[in-house]
Amino acid sequence: MPYDNWLRTIEGFREAKYIKRSEANKLVREKQQFPYRGGTSSYGSTAYKNVMFYDMDWVPTYAKTHTDNQGNWVDPVAEQNYDFVNSLFQTPSFLNQLNNYLASQGKGKGKSKDYDSDNLFDNESDDNDDDE
Repeated sequence: MPYDNWLRTIEGFREAKYIKRSEANKLVREKQQFPYRGGTSSYGSTAYKNVMFYDMDWVPTYAKTHTDNQGNWVDPVAEQNYDFVNSLFQTPSFLNQLNNYLASQGKGKGKSKDYDSDNLFDNESDDNDDDE
């Protein structure tokens, strides 16, 4: 790295805005109950990308981001959370409640093996007319 760039980088680390963000991130990391293997992206962001681009369901995405490369859970609590949520997605009454909630929010159906999810992230609305 050129010397001038190195100096600008160091100055950036010393700015109040950077220090404030760094402290906030430190507090968030301290609140984590167990390791997350999704990198710098949040689970929601990772799950959204996996659903949209890789056709991976939300629940398997949780497993992928909370297991190591050999498929071992990073923490027993993460495995318990997965088992609980996975069992919910196998329950018709839960799926019905989820669909009703998503419909009330204008988001269509959620993704699951038991129902269609084509419109989960459809941002276009039939009511959206720009001709006004």
